Amino acid sequence: MADPAGFLAGAKAPADRRVLGLWGSAKAHYLAEVFRQSGRPLFIVCAGRHEAEDWAENFKTILAAGGDAETDPLILEGWEIPVVQHVPSLENASERSQVLEQWMSAKKPGIVLATLSGALQYLLPEETYGRMRLEIKRGGRLDLEDFLRTLVHWGYERAPMVEKKGDF
Repeated sequence: MADPAGFLAGAKAPADRRVLGLWGSAKAHYLAEVFRQSGRPLFIVCAGRHEAEDWAENFKTILAAGGDAETDPLILEGWEIPVVQHVPSLENASERSQVLEQWMSAKKPGIVLATLSGALQYLLPEETYGRMRLEIKRGGRLDLEDFLRTLVHWGYERAPMVEKKGDF
């Protein structure tokens, strides 16, 4: 198996690198070591949700055994909207937001496991997401009029009853 440092040293840019020829959890072990040594985030495209969840479990186990129990791989799934719904599930929207937060934070780099549809779908640019973000904390204070003006500025519409995406 190639040395992870050599794997990284050959990269002209921190962009795409492919790992071929490893099977099962050996690939996860190798990439966990690349993650540890590089200090850079990993973005891995998986065939589907089930494969991404398997990778996540492997990474959690491997990283925890190496003393890094804090890294929690995130799953980026596409906007898969059921026919009866007009908006994505809250769980799906929440996971996508967590991925953006992780990648924007200057804390510790993370691991994102994306389904193919999740990797291909548009994400807001970092600067736009940063500008259009409002943190609301339980027990905190919020100026209601400022909050409502912010929602309108961001393109949301006041409605007597919320019926569609973008209403409040």
